Amino acid sequence: MQKRGETVAGHSNGARAETELPFAKHVAQRTVVLPELKVLFVPIPKGGCTSILWLLSGLAGMQPETFLHSTLPEVSPSLTVHDMSLWPEGLRLVDYEGDERARVLEEDGWLRFAVVRHPGTRLWSAWQSKILLREPRFVARFGEESWFPRLPNDPLEVVEDFLSTLVARGFTDDGAVAAYRAFSSFLLGHLLLEAAMLGNRTAPAVDLEDAGRSGATTSRTVDLRDFPVLRRLEDRLSQDHAAAEFERALEDLLDRLERDLPADLPD
Repeated sequence: MQKRGETVAGHSNGARAETELPFAKHVAQRTVVLPELKVLFVPIPKGGCTSILWLLSGLAGMQPETFLHSTLPEVSPSLTVHDMSLWPEGLRLVDYEGDERARVLEEDGWLRFAVVRHPGTRLWSAWQSKILLREPRFVARFGEESWFPRLPNDPLEVVEDFLSTLVARGFTDDGAVAAYRAFSSFLLGHLLLEAAMLGNRTAPAVDLEDAGRSGATTSRTVDLRDFPVLRRLEDRLSQDHAAAEFERALEDLLDRLERDLPADLPD
């Protein structure tokens, strides 16, 4: 095997250096090559490449324990498979140059692939790892920026930030409240469903009749002086639109079911 090179395709007739193309060196370092199986995979960030990298590492004969030695600051052990320094020589495109790289890139009989993803779900995945889970490298680079979310000390800070961001982006007060209601209803339903699937209790553990007789209550007085948007929208947010929200959600569900029905379904 030849020494690692710095060309895009490595042709003997002299291709442009990797540094001439944006991210070319990065792509060469992260592209996985399984020469015996004639497989080449180009990872696309937030495109489901973590699962594929684990699959390919297994096909290459790598043991999962290999990645326990990763020193990358990842938010989950499953992401250590992205530590390409632990992949053996010959399993990355950067390990090839000249005619060898040309063969890997052009020879017939190879499976060369990448995986794309819907932009919406890709953005959601990026938000989860980089913002919600606060990926260390991302925090180190952008954590001091004004747009980077703060760590909340109070649940009301989350609501305040959500509403103020919508208003700052052009939402009317009524539109921001409607978006908050829709999102919180969706999120609550999703969390309850996940809890039930995991076998957790989703009903109160207390006897509601006993709680009512004892005068128990969960209400509390909240000082909104530090939350100007919440204070301005307090009346709108306190209105009970649960029945209307349920009706809209049910209509959306029925419409989706109708769209998904087979065209040849008998009446």
